[in-house]
Amino acid sequence: TVADVLTSDPSPDLKFDVVIAEPPFGLALPPSVHIADRRWRYGMAPKNSGDTLWLQHALTHLTDDGRGFVITPVGTLTRSGTEKGIRAELLRHGCIESLIALPPRMLPHVGANLVVWVLRPPRDNDRLDVHFIDATDVDDAETHVGTWFSDIAESKALDVAHTIVDVRDLLAADADLTVQRWVDTPDRDPAEVATAYQDGWGKLYKIVD
Repeated sequence: TVADVLTSDPSPDLKFDVVIAEPPFGLALPPSVHIADRRWRYGMAPKNSGDTLWLQHALTHLTDDGRGFVITPVGTLTRSGTEKGIRAELLRHGCIESLIALPPRMLPHVGANLVVWVLRPPRDNDRLDVHFIDATDVDDAETHVGTWFSDIAESKALDVAHTIVDVRDLLAADADLTVQRWVDTPDRDPAEVATAYQDGWGKLYKIVD
């Protein structure tokens, strides 16, 4: 079926185990988008970008155990206003399972940095986490995404920078989901830390003098 799905869902009752989407990025909302559409249960996107509506559209069509994989620009992780509210609601309902930051220029026709949202249907749970994966330095990330996701599900070690963050911490940080903000960075050499500490105190003494 060919249709403008942000305006009207052509198959509202269809459910899938897997939904994969690479929607148009930063697409302005068509004037006919209905604010009362049942798909937008987590909030209405701003008029200048429908990125967060594609996430909600994918969620609507998942089975109870389904997974959605949606690519968006990284700006969707941090933009304020109504998009921040939507991210917060997705977090509160446990809909975000994982976020995977992709390497620059992974898609040759797109200049913006991209992220894969791994989505799941809402769930009630006292303990909700989001798995962050930083694949920005992985040249062939597209060949590993499926493996990473399987390894996460099986609690296997990953060969890429990653971390797990409690949803409560994410909400306390204003729902800023920047992957690099949360992924652990390699520990600094103790000697380097000590040198930086001494240099800092030396500069402070010079200012005081």
